[in-house]
Amino acid sequence: MPFTLTPLLSSKIPSFAALDEAAMSTWPFARAMAHEAQLKGFGSRQALIESMVRETFDRGDENEVYMKVVGEETGEMVAAAGWRGEGKREVVGGRKEERSEEDEEVLETVSRRMGEVWGGFREEWFAGEEIWHLVVLVTHPYRDAALACALHASAAGLAVYTKHGFEIVKETEFDLSPYGVEGVEIRRAMIRMPKGQKITK
Repeated sequence: MPFTLTPLLSSKIPSFAALDEAAMSTWPFARAMAHEAQLKGFGSRQALIESMVRETFDRGDENEVYMKVVGEETGEMVAAAGWRGEGKREVVGGRKEERSEEDEEVLETVSRRMGEVWGGFREEWFAGEEIWHLVVLVTHPYRDAALACALHASAAGLAVYTKHGFEIVKETEFDLSPYGVEGVEIRRAMIRMPKGQKITK
């Protein structure tokens, strides 16, 4: 399936946040951010990410760039990335939001620590230099996991599943008369293998 790389528009920030959440769901730091989101009143990490990216867009900083990769056949966002240009004299992690004393103690530990680690790395390798900081790079998890995906499709969903790369491997005919309905239903077992793998049996 061909893909298109284009700038991320503000209208697609919710889709970006959903993609980021799907990609990062098993990451321990993401779970810590989910806790942070609860304390900040966002309810979920995904809502927190959406707010953070929207804040970036609202600033209108040309040194912050977000791009998305979309599957041309499906129109779905399958990957995205964000870069930030950091100036020579910029204090890494210098941006601070208002927070309560409780937040200061509880939810800033992970975020601040990550900022400190980045700041130390940058000071060691790029002190006094302008650099591009790749802040985020995510892909949809089904493109990463080496797992097959399987389902039973009705006639109504067949076209959609086929469009998304599923292949029919078995058909089963159900006589519905024993269940009080006249007619026959055909259920199709379909499989989509990870990229680069073929169905074998």
